[in-house]
Amino acid sequence: MRVIVQWISRAGVFAIAFAVAAIALSQGQPVSEGINRAGEKQVEQPPISPVIGKYDYRETSDVIEVERERLGIQESDAEFEVSSRPLIGTWVNADRETGGLVRVIIAREGKEVTIHAFGACAPTACDQGIVNGIVYAENVASVPAVAFTAKYTYSFKQTLVVGHLVKGSLQIQTFDHFTDESGRADYYSLAVMTK
Repeated sequence: MRVIVQWISRAGVFAIAFAVAAIALSQGQPVSEGINRAGEKQVEQPPISPVIGKYDYRETSDVIEVERERLGIQESDAEFEVSSRPLIGTWVNADRETGGLVRVIIAREGKEVTIHAFGACAPTACDQGIVNGIVYAENVASVPAVAFTAKYTYSFKQTLVVGHLVKGSLQIQTFDHFTDESGRADYYSLAVMTK
């Protein structure tokens, strides 16, 4: 106990002063008081800034305008267009023994992309067909694509295909929903593809 008291008496004075200032600041009280050269009482108040919570709504166009002005960027009428280039190519399943997707070919078609999937069949892969896909960037101001979605519709099921780039590989998730009232359970699968 004596050691604690000695430590508090040496270092504790500063810690207590800091704690008192922090409490005063959090309660909006003056941090320091003093007398100016004219002999008048002078109180220094900390500046109060508005607090924006993580769930507060901000109008996107307002934020963009403020950032454009802050960074000195000229306004442009051009919209951001996500570049599908990182996704384009032939992707092959890393698991050679897969019973699901064995190959996916992603091609650019104007501003869109097409997805051409092949499933595991013997002796050759089953052609699932070509569908249009949508590419997605990392955020609203980003250009390179990092993901895509596509939807296959068959007479007996619908398959949602979702792909996401992860460290040079393409992780493709499929969500199969049966529409033929066969009683089969809808299911999910994951495939890791490489170029």
